[in-house]
Amino acid sequence: MRHGLLGLDTKRPLKGLLAGLTPDILEQEVERTHNGGSWDTYDTWMFDDFIRGAGGETRDSALGSIGGGNHFVEFQEVSTIMDARTAYQWGIKPGTIGIMIHSGSLFAGGMVGDHYMDLARRIYPSSLARPIHNFYPLPLRGRHAEHSRAYLNVLGLASNFGVINRLCMQHMALKAVREVMGREFESHLVYDLSHNMLFENAGDYLHRKGASPAGETNSFWGGHPVIVPGSMGTSSFIMKGGSLAQALNSAPHGAGRLLSRGRMRGADPANRLRVVSRVNPVGLREDIRRELEKDLMEEAPASYKPVLPAFHTVQNSGMA
Repeated sequence: MRHGLLGLDTKRPLKGLLAGLTPDILEQEVERTHNGGSWDTYDTWMFDDFIRGAGGETRDSALGSIGGGNHFVEFQEVSTIMDARTAYQWGIKPGTIGIMIHSGSLFAGGMVGDHYMDLARRIYPSSLARPIHNFYPLPLRGRHAEHSRAYLNVLGLASNFGVINRLCMQHMALKAVREVMGREFESHLVYDLSHNMLFENAGDYLHRKGASPAGETNSFWGGHPVIVPGSMGTSSFIMKGGSLAQALNSAPHGAGRLLSRGRMRGADPANRLRVVSRVNPVGLREDIRRELEKDLMEEAPASYKPVLPAFHTVQNSGMA
């Protein structure tokens, strides 16, 4: 949590979900992860009890889990290459397996968000009208500036946790493919980015919610990798950033919802895809099984907008 990828010591064999992570693999991960997979932090905040509660090394039941909402680990096939030169540079080949992971910092980000949204409301000047959009700022200067510095610290802790969690799931998914195929194969990370994140921007901060960077970068040939996932029933796209100033050098990381989670809970369960869930539905009590089906319906393909119009909008506008 303090140092992210740079906090992993590969001088001695790692255990658990990261067993087999070598210095060479870690170096590749750092090169292909936004911000080198490590955000600056200066203490462990309220996570201190979580880290040290077991009195030493412990099994972490959170690491290696997807989380809730629209998070997923999806096995895909690279079916179409639209830009052969960029695909070659990024190591993306037609007919190969791709593993796309969408997950964040699990409980950590939620704790950070709840705590600092409450704090921002409390310190907001009583002489000012309340924000219509209900977003309360934390000041970068003045007598409350220390709260912004503390927030960036704990946001870094949560982001570092998210990077390591996705690394764990990446290794679990690759292990599953090896077990199914019964042989070894080459693999590499294309890109990892913490989304819903604050990005420093010429002394200020840009908050990308439901969006990710899509500008120029020295780390990738041709432009910043932009991942536009579809629902479980459609394709996903990997694009390169177009540096569109009107979009703040950003692009959406998905097509977005068409129907709310609440509305989808009342839809016909026959319309959902079969997905691997946290609970095996076989043999469940009827009322519990119905509740599980409602949960799964929240992320059914029908709840999301079609991905092709989103892809064409991003492409035609020059965002990516």
